[in-house]
Amino acid sequence: MVNGGDRARKALHRSCFGVGRGCMALNWNDPRLSRLERANRPAWIWDAAGHRIVWATDQGAELWGLEDAFLLIDRPFGTSDPSALDLSLAADALEHTEGVETGIRLLSGGRFRRVNVMARRFARGAAGDYVLFTPRELRTAEAASEATT
Repeated sequence: MVNGGDRARKALHRSCFGVGRGCMALNWNDPRLSRLERANRPAWIWDAAGHRIVWATDQGAELWGLEDAFLLIDRPFGTSDPSALDLSLAADALEHTEGVETGIRLLSGGRFRRVNVMARRFARGAAGDYVLFTPRELRTAEAASEATT
């Protein structure tokens, strides 16, 4: 992460524990989070019940067109937001399987781009699951049209 693991842990602590939204299933000292940070790849955790992102790497935030994980964690998701709908559908599919590979729409730079992701249950909370998303392949609409020409 650009600003180090402490910053991400503080962001998770602030987003989960500081607002009383019931993220106690996520432990910001979880070694899996450290491994994700060291992997230097885009990743984020979606709170299916809270309809929001509660943790991310800076690379994950950059994929969304944001400078760092704090901005992604603070990003509001409306009920009709296409990104939130796709994330929620993937999270719902995990009820019957360990992992789901799917495409989601990310709003980045004022336009949507389609990203193939792997979704896996990271933790169970009292109100719902926390789902880890990691991109499989990055592909914008421009890249798709260039690939077909």
